[in-house]
Amino acid sequence: ARLVAIGSLRFSEAIQLETVEVQLNITHARRGELRVLLTSPSGTVSELAQERSNDTAANFSNWVFTSCLLYTSP
Repeated sequence: ARLVAIGSLRFSEAIQLETVEVQLNITHARRGELRVLLTSPSGTVSELAQERSNDTAANFSNWVFTSCLLYTSP
């Protein structure tokens, strides 16, 4: 598995987020091969998309993923 970081946000002070939404555009021949993770600064990991062997379609085009897992993250 190859890890690719595609972006980050930085804030000048600590904030607490209740919900995080991420809109992604990823070009890939088989999106079912992809795993999308969102990691908080404290290391809490939210899995937005997991590998799906039956999903043989291409690309994530303007897909919105939502996570509430990071709400309790310091």
